[in-house]
Amino acid sequence: MIKLSSAEDSKFTTSIVEVSVLLELQQLLLIHDKNWNNLEHELKQSESIKNEAKSDHPISTETIFGEEKPADSTQPNEKSESSTPLIASPEKESIREQLSKYYNDYVGLSEKLHIKPQYLQMMRLNLPHCTNEGLVDDMVSLAYIFVNTNQRDQAEKLFQLILQYRDDVASAVIGMGSIHAMQRDYESAISDFTKAILIDNSIADAWKRRGQTQAAAGKVCDAIFDLTRATQLSVSDPDIFLQRGLVFHQVKDYRAALIDFKTAKDQGVVTATIMNYIGMCEGLIGNISKSINAHNEAVKMDNSFREAYLNIALMHKEAGDWKNALISFDAAIAAHASTSFYEAFMHRSQLYYLLGDLKAAFRDAHKAISQIYELEKVDSEKFNRSKAAQSIIQCLMRIANCYQAHGNCRRTIEYFDLALSVDPTNSLWFQREICLVQWRLLTSDVCTFSLDDKTDPRLKDSWCKQHPQTFHSAVATSQSVQLYDGWYRKEQISANHYCIMDDFDEDEGTQSVSKSEFHNISNLLEKQRVIECTTELGGWVQLRSAGFLPNRRQHRMFGLAVLQMATILRKHINLIRLEGVGVEIPNTMSSRESKVPPNQKDTSVKSNSKFSPSKSGKRGIGALHHQFGWRDLFDVVVRWRQISEPNDPVWWIDRFPSRAFEEGFGLQTPIVNGQLKTIRYYPYFAATFDLVKNLLRDGYWTASDSLQQVSTDKLQAIERTTSLDALYAIVGEDFYVIVPTPSMLDDSTAVLEGTRLTLVRSVGGSSGAEDEYVAPGFEFTIRTPGKPYRWTLFEMELDACFSRLEDTLLAVPPTVDFDPSVEDHLLSRALQLFYWWVTFAPLSRGTAACGYAFLQAVLVSCGRKIDKKIPKGKQLDWEAILARDCMQFVSKVKPWFEPLVPCDLLSSTDSEGDDPDVIKFSCTMKDMIELLMLPYPKAS
Repeated sequence: MIKLSSAEDSKFTTSIVEVSVLLELQQLLLIHDKNWNNLEHELKQSESIKNEAKSDHPISTETIFGEEKPADSTQPNEKSESSTPLIASPEKESIREQLSKYYNDYVGLSEKLHIKPQYLQMMRLNLPHCTNEGLVDDMVSLAYIFVNTNQRDQAEKLFQLILQYRDDVASAVIGMGSIHAMQRDYESAISDFTKAILIDNSIADAWKRRGQTQAAAGKVCDAIFDLTRATQLSVSDPDIFLQRGLVFHQVKDYRAALIDFKTAKDQGVVTATIMNYIGMCEGLIGNISKSINAHNEAVKMDNSFREAYLNIALMHKEAGDWKNALISFDAAIAAHASTSFYEAFMHRSQLYYLLGDLKAAFRDAHKAISQIYELEKVDSEKFNRSKAAQSIIQCLMRIANCYQAHGNCRRTIEYFDLALSVDPTNSLWFQREICLVQWRLLTSDVCTFSLDDKTDPRLKDSWCKQHPQTFHSAVATSQSVQLYDGWYRKEQISANHYCIMDDFDEDEGTQSVSKSEFHNISNLLEKQRVIECTTELGGWVQLRSAGFLPNRRQHRMFGLAVLQMATILRKHINLIRLEGVGVEIPNTMSSRESKVPPNQKDTSVKSNSKFSPSKSGKRGIGALHHQFGWRDLFDVVVRWRQISEPNDPVWWIDRFPSRAFEEGFGLQTPIVNGQLKTIRYYPYFAATFDLVKNLLRDGYWTASDSLQQVSTDKLQAIERTTSLDALYAIVGEDFYVIVPTPSMLDDSTAVLEGTRLTLVRSVGGSSGAEDEYVAPGFEFTIRTPGKPYRWTLFEMELDACFSRLEDTLLAVPPTVDFDPSVEDHLLSRALQLFYWWVTFAPLSRGTAACGYAFLQAVLVSCGRKIDKKIPKGKQLDWEAILARDCMQFVSKVKPWFEPLVPCDLLSSTDSEGDDPDVIKFSCTMKDMIELLMLPYPKAS
């Protein structure tokens, strides 16, 4: 979300509150949005003031200076002595004469004088505190005018003179504090405002300005306290609510900020800026439609407000409405076409990348970087180098990902190195090291390795957890293990290792691929035929739920993975029919921990074969193959997923470091994240919330993993709750419940640990640490602990489930037409394994997508496919996760996909050789990338 201060992260940027304070203090006394340029017009509207301005001679008499203010416009004053002059002394008289001279030098009706008496009188009406001593109040007003006309030196001298005359003039103390704040001398400013409060603690303006300055100094809790006190003293000053809203926004308490911004708006601050803030807060708590409406109001008020256009684009992107997002990105860029707006290009680059348009993503990322450097040249003083550095890293990383997705590892490493030169501790160091591993293996036969096996577990773990680069060294040293020093270096990789593309100058597709010396152009048509077969499969996986963007590259990957999985599965079943034993998989290509003894090589594997008939049907310590199982089937789609999206850490959790696995590598998906309703998953809030209430009948688990029971009275109260706040108040602590997963093993009554439904509260206010504020909210999440004991139990269930699936597939006749009851049984078996797979959640990312691919692959292997899309607003994995048992899930979702339709995709891709085309053209990662790079139909 873009802020007007361009401050996305307070760690790297000037505080938005600080910027607000400095801007607001520039207009020191223009209270209630009074515009200095309109002040003379307002004076002309006031007949009383007009009648008082009769004389043009210098005024210095006590009678005029002591003129009373209207009672209703004077702030109350608790100190009675401040309403009368101090006892005169020679020194005081001298100072008074100097003050009178100021008046005579600057104030009068003569053309030579700059300040008209009526200006001073109008300013006096707006003073935060009056002494009712005319000379003093007029000089304070004059000093404020100096501030508002950028004559700060004059203002400071006059304030000091006033305070020498009287040290209890709160308005002068506030004026001095404001000057100190504008000079960024926050401690002196806070001290000044505190003095003003001690003089009269009912002055709302003193509390407000101290609150603003506390915020700028990073003292957030103190700032909120002061601004809250100011709202109590002046409920009708919209600026106080606006300022407190800015502070709440800065500390991510968006609900509180939204209330304050709306209050300020209701009290008359109806500007494009405040509507933009309202829109940002709505978006950051998950109210996408309200956010877009507010931003649209902002651009109606100011059609050149490019930040508002950008925020509209980001909201459409979050909702998955990519077409409207692109329109709004264009509007943001066009709003000030002559000036740099690199944020728009940077965010549009991300959208293009998520849509699978790598060339457009590459182009916009480069454009953003060039605009950052242009901006630095144009305005180097105001250029925010810290923020720019983070943006450059994001863009360099995006370019690196584009190159890696195209197989150009050399350029990928170059751009990773550039990003690391900006921030050597960045976690992308782990991605760089993994890319070096992939580069070395790019042209190796995929049956000779597994990326999970070849990649250091610590790299995978640290990438997933976004550790800084320095984390690895610290952990390794503390555990007395050998440091990872990068097994594969650029200089160690042969110069002739394959790079598909040198640059993005040419169009994606045929031109790019034709550069490869390894590419046989005669195979292009065959490859294109394979791609055409995958198109209809790829579109099926697109969910029709908010937040899910259609990624054409991932759709292609899905179709190719389904074809390859279906091909291997059909081969496996046919071999069982013919020989009684199915496919055997080389241990070298399995993601399981290697069973090949040290120094023993598997020489039986042909370079163009991904599987072979079993010789013995046994596996053991000395075996070079193992029997094909469910994990090998999923290995196919996992490999495609790893290659198709280099920015996603897709790994098998049991191949993480032993300690991370034993402690439980926890997957977590938020439904509510703090104050944000996660747009992708919030549609399942009601179902999850009701399930939590139901499961609480059996008790709950505390944060320390102890089981607690809930009393009958509390259970009755829980039944009536409709919100997280109310539910948490009844339970009284952080907790989780576990969705039961009854075993389907024969003669087993065990209930496995399914998904944890967790509720954790963030207590609002001070965190206990100095000046640290915690926004109130909840983490309402689903969590899956990947621990060894759970892993073993789910492996047993999946083994048995896959065995039952094999039996069902063997019962399916090898003809296109077969009995509907067989079709029904086949779909049920496939859905059962899907249930166990997503409930197990064995991958660090991408479990659901891999499960969808499995579901279609099982059916395609039998000449069937699911033609009906998943219903709008539904997600199959969430239906499984929240089901109380497997058969409940199957009975609910199976009608979504019936009837199945015939599918001859495998026969249409069979070639005359030993392997079908989809197998022949995916022997190496290079081959797989080339298939992903083939031209897309124009409609996509």
